[in-house]
Order: sequence, then C-alpha cells, then structure tokens
Amino acid sequence: MYSLTLEINQICNLRCTYCYLGDKSGSIMKFEIATAAIDRAFERAKIHRDKKLWIDFIGGEPLLSFHLIKQLVEYIENKNLQYRYTLIFSTTTNATKLDCTIMDFLIQKRFNLKISIDGPKTINDKNRIMLNGESCHDTVIRKIPLLKRYELLTKKYVQVTNVITKSNYKSYGDVLEYLTDKLNFKIIDSSIDLSDNWGIDDLRQLEKVMQNALEYYFSKLLEEKGFYWGYADKLLKVRKSKLRFYTCGGGIISSYVRTDGSIYACPGNLDPEVSIGSVIDGDNYELLEKLKSMNEISNNICKKCELYKSCTANCCVMQNLRKTGNVNVPDPVLCYMQKMFYRLSVKNREILSMIKMGEYSIWKG
Repeated sequence: MYSLTLEINQICNLRCTYCYLGDKSGSIMKFEIATAAIDRAFERAKIHRDKKLWIDFIGGEPLLSFHLIKQLVEYIENKNLQYRYTLIFSTTTNATKLDCTIMDFLIQKRFNLKISIDGPKTINDKNRIMLNGESCHDTVIRKIPLLKRYELLTKKYVQVTNVITKSNYKSYGDVLEYLTDKLNFKIIDSSIDLSDNWGIDDLRQLEKVMQNALEYYFSKLLEEKGFYWGYADKLLKVRKSKLRFYTCGGGIISSYVRTDGSIYACPGNLDPEVSIGSVIDGDNYELLEKLKSMNEISNNICKKCELYKSCTANCCVMQNLRKTGNVNVPDPVLCYMQKMFYRLSVKNREILSMIKMGEYSIWKG
C-alpha cells in the first residue's frame, strides 16, 4: 500500500501547545498542488501488489477546508476509474467543526475518522485551547452523537488520538479510563510529545504511570470489555526483529505533502533541508536513495544493545536528525521509550503471552 498525507491547510481554530506545525501560515493548499501530489501517489502505488492507495487529509484543521476535501475526493475517484486501486480515505480532526453535512460525506465515502481529545476537561483544555474562548472538551463532547452515528452506519470505530506531555502525563491513567470507560471509545492512539524537554525523572515516573495504565487495560481484557490501545500493542512487538532497518519506509512507501507542494518523509521533521522533493520540481533522488539503502547506523553503543534488531528508535531517521542533528544518534527520549516498552513487556509477560496465544483478544468490539 502507498499512503499520501495531504496537509491541505495551515489554519486552525485551536492553538494546541504541542502542535508540530507551530505558528501556522494561514495557507491553504491549491487544487493544482493537491492534484499533482495525488497524481504522483497514483504512480507510486503501481509497484505495490495489493494496489491500495491511502489518502489522509490533515491540517491545521482539515474540516475548515471541507469544500477542498470534497473536490479532491471527486478527483481521486474519477482518476481511479483508470487505475482501479482500492482507495482508503482518512482524516484527523479536532472534531469541533463536525456537523451533519460533513458527517454524511465521511460516512458515504467510508472515511477512517480520527479525532483528537486528551481526556477530561481539566486535562484536555490545558493544552488544547480554542481561539473563541470556549471549552474545546465541551465542544467535542457535543459531537458525540455524530461520532456514534458514524460508527453505527460505517461499522467502523472512531479512532481517538491523545498526546502525552510533561504537563499531563501523571494523569494518564485517568485519561485512558475516561476515554474508554466514560466515553466508550474503542481505539486509542497515544503519542508522546517529543518536543517537550523530558528529563530522566519525568521518564521514570512516566514508566510507573504506564504500568498502572496497563493494569487497567488488562483488567478490561479480563472483563471482556477491552479496547485497542497502541501502546499495549507495542509491547507485543518490542522483541520482534524488523523486516528491514528503515522500518517506516517514510518517503518510499509514503509521503507527506505540505500546502506549498514540498514533500517530506513524515511530519516528524519538516526542516526544508530534509525535503525529499516537490510536486512541482520533482523528487530529491539523492536523499531518497540514501533512505532506500539504509540498513544500519554507525553507532557502536546502539549495536551492542540487545534491542538493536527490533528497535524503532535507532532507525527513526527524521526524528534523529531533528533532535540530535545526526542520523546515527537516536533521540534519547525515543531510546528510553523503547527500553521502557521492553521492561514493561518483561514485567507483564504472563498476560502478554496469553494475548499472543489468543486466549484474550487485544480488544473486544
């Protein structure tokens, strides 16, 4: 499968403290830029045996450019009459602009829907701040009936993404319980804010918090009221050897296109120096070849680590360049996280073994 992420705008009605875009330019992707990116993706998908093409619309807040999304979906569907790929559409939204018209479209086109919410009101509104002064949490909660209607008609679950920061990690157990037990979401994608200045004491405390969260997660499995949690899934894979060193394949099997048409491997590093090309001027073949040929890093400390062959920190090229300035020196926070997953997997090996053997489903739905 080839995946294309389109940054269709840099406008938003929130000012989240951890937004990877930082100060947004207010730009909106031109239709011609978007279609050039789509044309490129259709060509890249040719070599994939499954003939699948995934297009993800993000922002900013993508639903502020809903008219553009509709135009692009029509363009993609018409173009696909020639290619006959399996198309997957998705979007990540703060959910505040969802209404019946937008939801009807997402349902009709069978979008995969991901919304952002960080937990209860006091936690969510600490970092997710609406420009109009309203509560972001309360605004999203009012959209719950629309989200449940989506799940009912598409037979898909809404995916919830939340960000773990230095300001909220100590309450993460409450966050997980709130999202799953109170709001009844079934797919939780938790990510750590790597731009935060994490200290070793914070990371050690975070590990304890995550153990408590795992105990809650396991209790739900035992009650057959489980859910899918990305972090728990990582524990199942922490010792699994990578099929290739550069595991994500960013820039090779996927691309991230900004509003101006510049192409990146992923949104983790949007420094112009690591751009892999432009939909207008073409690809940066030199950088792409480096990514394709990458099969190790020059770091003896990493190579001596027992997790080297399965580690996803040592091969996170763009994050390493962003954080340490050296492709051979992993982001120390990612490095700690990988070792944390291993320690937690050892500590919880008994129930993880039962999950692997199929005695407990990783989630019930």
